[in-house]
Amino acid sequence: MFTFLSNKRLLSRNLLLLAVLFLTGCGTRLESVHNSVLTDPNANSKVEVKKLPTKAVAKPAAVEIPDRPKPEQVIVLTLPELGDALKADSQLTKYQSSAIEVSLTVPQIDLSSAAITSHPSPKRKTEQITFAINSIDPQPWARIAPGQRVKLCGWDAKLLGKYKWDVVEVGPNPAPIVTAQALAAEFLRDGVIAAQKYYDHPIYVTGKVLERIRDRKSKRTILTLQGEGRMNVIVDYTLETDTFEEFAQAGNVMHLLAKVGVFNELNFSTGRVELFTGMPITVPFPDKNINYVDSIESRIRDQVSQMRSLTPDFKLTMEQLRTQIQDNFQNASKKYEAALVELSGTIKSFRSGELGDYIVLDFGDGTNAIDCRMLESEPWKPYVLGQKVSARGRFRLFQVPLILNDCLVVSSEPVAEGRKEFAVDELVSHCLNDQGSGSVSFRDKPVEVYGTIEAFDEFAPGFQLKGANGYSIACQFPNPYSKTINPYRARFLKHAVGDHVRIQAKFDSHKEGLKVIHLSDAWERQSGMNETAKPSVQK
Repeated sequence: MFTFLSNKRLLSRNLLLLAVLFLTGCGTRLESVHNSVLTDPNANSKVEVKKLPTKAVAKPAAVEIPDRPKPEQVIVLTLPELGDALKADSQLTKYQSSAIEVSLTVPQIDLSSAAITSHPSPKRKTEQITFAINSIDPQPWARIAPGQRVKLCGWDAKLLGKYKWDVVEVGPNPAPIVTAQALAAEFLRDGVIAAQKYYDHPIYVTGKVLERIRDRKSKRTILTLQGEGRMNVIVDYTLETDTFEEFAQAGNVMHLLAKVGVFNELNFSTGRVELFTGMPITVPFPDKNINYVDSIESRIRDQVSQMRSLTPDFKLTMEQLRTQIQDNFQNASKKYEAALVELSGTIKSFRSGELGDYIVLDFGDGTNAIDCRMLESEPWKPYVLGQKVSARGRFRLFQVPLILNDCLVVSSEPVAEGRKEFAVDELVSHCLNDQGSGSVSFRDKPVEVYGTIEAFDEFAPGFQLKGANGYSIACQFPNPYSKTINPYRARFLKHAVGDHVRIQAKFDSHKEGLKVIHLSDAWERQSGMNETAKPSVQK
């Protein structure tokens, strides 16, 4: 079923693959971008049988067709159905005279075997299916990246229980193409913000090799790509024998698919943006038939759109989840781990870290909560403390602390009535007229204040808003003394004195006689509005 090509730079790879697919009976040509035909791998469906066309296809001169039987039909299976079939019979005996077609989202690609590996479903993590890609496509990662939808067609041509698979259809590639110089410049400009932006996203990086180091003990090859200024890009890959050695020499330009790792103060001080699980590309790149996403922001928009269209496996409130966990944590873990869950609850707080921005949902017992790692950054702008929302995401691991990953708020209730909103001067007037009783009437309750930045305080740390009659509103950042990376703080400090901002915070204190009103946990909701006009923020 599958044709081996001589090493003549793959001539016209797509034309050859097209010919092979017609000849072998997969009957589907390579198409870029059209993920509408790529079905959800976890969807329940009956086995679909495609009868092969009887019309003969002319044999292209450039393709040498081996002497082998042709498949009688194409069987369309979902990924879980294929997993069930392999579990029942690892040789797939009943399908040996047929080709199998399956669609899936690519979890990972193995560099050494050029194989796509996947679980039958998110909940069947102990099972693994390996799709060995036909050698006509020796570097499939040049056009396929983790998170991409693909359709595969495979057949056991020699009836040996060993399938070879062709990639016959692909959706948009979710990995943007970035130069090492541009990537390094982003991290040099603001490593905290860049680290959060790129973390855990696949990217194609291209750059000039400055140095190649081969660790023979670990079988790792470490490349240093020329970046910007003192910041370079480090990429590693692991192979028993480095088959890319002749390409990865100093002075050559390399293309690699990789993921950006954690970026910390040590990385910044040593000038190293580190990428891991690198996959070198020596075939023509980029592939002109592939639609590569143009940026991380575009990839996130695609993820948001996909998450919004999915139907959750479970819908429940935070109180219901708390009860199930208290009754039997192990059963709750089996039920919800890797499942798509939609949780409804009240926003207790927000959080910003190197792995993303979070909404923290209250369990309702006053102490415990769940961190929802959001797909979209800065959730404190559209949503407020105390607001009821429904967030959809997955528990990759159901263990304490509980984190719902890849989250999207799919619905929210209006902000509760009675929420305090003030211009700076209104807050000052309120406290003065009540002779300080304002600090009693809504102590530790959320308020919204809008005004002009008067100064920054690196010791609090935080900032001050300018008030009337010599008053100031001292706003302290969330987690003010934390030593961990805080992208929110890094973003806010890009403001300048005189900028107009609207914040949500907790009222802390106002002592009579002192001209300072203290607010804690200050999150920015809006900036750039007119100084006197009351801003309008969607809630």
